[in-house]
Amino acid sequence: MSYYLLRMRRHDGGSHSVQLYLGVAGVLRREYSDQELASIKGWRVPLVYLRAGTKDQSVLARRGDDLRIDWGYLYVAAPNEPGLIIR
Repeated sequence: MSYYLLRMRRHDGGSHSVQLYLGVAGVLRREYSDQELASIKGWRVPLVYLRAGTKDQSVLARRGDDLRIDWGYLYVAAPNEPGLIIR
């Protein structure tokens, strides 16, 4: 798991406009390029989130070496505040 906490502060007393872009690819949750991905956007007060993962969640269905975990979900969440755009 990774958590990022970002805070923007002004040090000069002036007003500033700030934009932050965080991009994450759903392909992180699959092993083969032909696996279908599914994603949803949801809300759980006070957060808005995106969830991405493979459509078929075959937990521990394969065995062997050189395999990646292709089950489970990738979440990206942020406080639901004015100006936030989630796509």
